[in-house]
Amino acid sequence: MCLAAGVWLVWTAVAVGRADDPRSQTVTILAIRATRSNKEVSPELRSIAKALRRQFRYTGYKLVRRHVARTNMGKATTADLGQGFKAAVTPLKRDKSRVELRLKVTQREGRKDKTRLDTTVKLPAGRYYLVGGWKYAPDSDDVLIVAVAVR
Repeated sequence: MCLAAGVWLVWTAVAVGRADDPRSQTVTILAIRATRSNKEVSPELRSIAKALRRQFRYTGYKLVRRHVARTNMGKATTADLGQGFKAAVTPLKRDKSRVELRLKVTQREGRKDKTRLDTTVKLPAGRYYLVGGWKYAPDSDDVLIVAVAVR
């Protein structure tokens, strides 16, 4: 499948909190449907709406799914993002202010999952990392944006 909308890799400085236990991490994964057909923003996304508009240049942002789970370092948590997409987030390392994580996004095509992104990033703990641009539904120009934070 062609990636018509492109892929943008960005992180934004929107805090979501911090945990003190270095062994167990809280991972938040948001599936966001971005559109140009309206200007509506889900209330849960208001804190990152400005960054979403600036970095992805869409007008409407709808929270499709939210996955929050605790996991240990080196252990993945997986979220169903809808429309055949899945995300797996694995916290790898953490110090007082930064976290390193692996993010893998796949999409079901027929009977197989196709990898759309497999990357390792370092970012401030509790801040969202934004990635996206994959066509979300076959009958629209809307795209999927994934927001990930570890605290």
